[in-house]
Amino acid sequence: MAKRIVGVLRGWDEGLSLFAILGRMANYQHISHGFEPVFDEHSRILVLGSFPSVLSRENAFYYGNPQNRFWRVMAACLGEPVPQNEGGLSDNGRPLTLEESIAAKKQMLLEHGIALWDVIASCDIKGSSDASIKNVVPAQVERILEEAHIGAVICNGGTAGRLYKRYLQWQVGLAAHVLPSTSPANAAWQLERLTARWQEELLPLLEAAETGALGEVPSPSSVKRGFVTAKTQVAKRSSVNGADGGHASDPRDDTAANANEADSKHQAARSGDAATGTPAPSATDGAAKSASAWALADTTTAASAIPGTAGEGRVEIVTVRVPSPAASNYAVHKSMQGNKRANTKPELLVRERLRKAGLTGYRLQWKVPGHPDIAWPGKRVAIEVRGCFWHRCPHCKPSTPKKNTEYWEAKFARNTERDEENVRKLEEMGWRVHVIWECQLKKNAIDATMADLLPKLAAELGKELAEAPAANETGQQTNTSATTGKRHFMYVIECADGSLYTGYSPDVQARFATHQAGTGAKYTRGRGPLNLLAVAEFPTKHDAMSAEYRFKRLSRDRKDELLAKAAEPEADFARLLQEEFGL
Repeated sequence: MAKRIVGVLRGWDEGLSLFAILGRMANYQHISHGFEPVFDEHSRILVLGSFPSVLSRENAFYYGNPQNRFWRVMAACLGEPVPQNEGGLSDNGRPLTLEESIAAKKQMLLEHGIALWDVIASCDIKGSSDASIKNVVPAQVERILEEAHIGAVICNGGTAGRLYKRYLQWQVGLAAHVLPSTSPANAAWQLERLTARWQEELLPLLEAAETGALGEVPSPSSVKRGFVTAKTQVAKRSSVNGADGGHASDPRDDTAANANEADSKHQAARSGDAATGTPAPSATDGAAKSASAWALADTTTAASAIPGTAGEGRVEIVTVRVPSPAASNYAVHKSMQGNKRANTKPELLVRERLRKAGLTGYRLQWKVPGHPDIAWPGKRVAIEVRGCFWHRCPHCKPSTPKKNTEYWEAKFARNTERDEENVRKLEEMGWRVHVIWECQLKKNAIDATMADLLPKLAAELGKELAEAPAANETGQQTNTSATTGKRHFMYVIECADGSLYTGYSPDVQARFATHQAGTGAKYTRGRGPLNLLAVAEFPTKHDAMSAEYRFKRLSRDRKDELLAKAAEPEADFARLLQEEFGL
């Protein structure tokens, strides 16, 4: 509180009014971190926060708010006395200066091999609110990795965990142990419970760091969540550490065994998954490995134990996955993260053609083997829309990346095997599966593809394909009401407050009556009296709803211009919309 009062007084000295001072505290400011990380070459465990609070930035050190419980929790975990803050009494009864308090806190961490930093180097933030953080610039964590042999990462709070996973995990190659925040805002966790949770996670890591087996220790929380079970035996990494005399499964591990002890331990920690305790190959492979790419298979189908190993050194593995290489830069990392599993452009193209053909009623990502992109569960019909690169199209035969070839070949093999297995399971369940490739949906091929697919689907679903609108003598599409008896309208209503409501209906007058009666859309309720401004009729429901969607996205000025033209004599609102949107 005293620090905040000082901030107010400083603003007052600058000639600002009290409202301006409070406004500055509540508005976004672009803040840089401002002080250095705590680490040395002996650091083995990295503790990360999100971003320093206002008091921490003023003190130029971590967790400067006396109400923050970080230092009390760490002291309890490390078995040390709680370091005093500025003004606290030293051993000789003298009040500590800020510099002496910071030095004591650093010493406690470094003596136990703990490094301390934050995920964010700079960002836009309101005061100390983590929820307001935006425009993040991540910390240069390689500064620590180049000097210290980090084997485990702990994130102080969920926000730090999310930010670490998004910005730094791809560089560090370790899954984080995300622990409850020590912030005073986390009032749900009392000090005793919070300390016990941190000790549960941190003490095994500290013990492993002392023995050089840091990368082998499974997280207690991951054991509870089922990532490590009693059936899964954790390897002792004998091929790297040379601790139990086991035989290396890769000739390159002989090189690692001859390296100095510290480097060997570092390679074991960095290449193993600290969160699950799963083994990984030697870090001497060259590129950094992603720990999250490794998994131990269920023992019911496990292969026999590796020859030459016994007891705790035994590893039961069915399929060994080649670990994913580190991204060459952050842009590549974000680009790979941007690949979507569902609602891709090829899928949207297929769904658009299905709607136009009248083959609706499908479900997306249905819960059967493979989660097919489009499915009619009642008819047991499914469509798989596959990307050519990831699923290895047999038609266009995409090339394999020239870098990290071993990883890509293994990944593509798993993808194709999984696709074949999913199709086989669906067919055994009585499903009919249609596979469409991305290259078959290009502009020069999509018409032929759909012309072949749609009649088959219609026959399997027991539906009739919707006919394309007929053309009149002028070449314009005629209304389908004469042949189908159903009409499709898009309408615009003006409310009493001047706002507009746009909707679709096959019967505009009946729908407008429900709006007037207050039983129509929620938006129009209580906004009467209403005025029906314009109505446009379209040949298909798809066209009408497409026009409605695009009209809603127009600016209010543009909407008013189109509505003014529609109010003119002999004006055709549907024609205006078609010209506006190119329908």
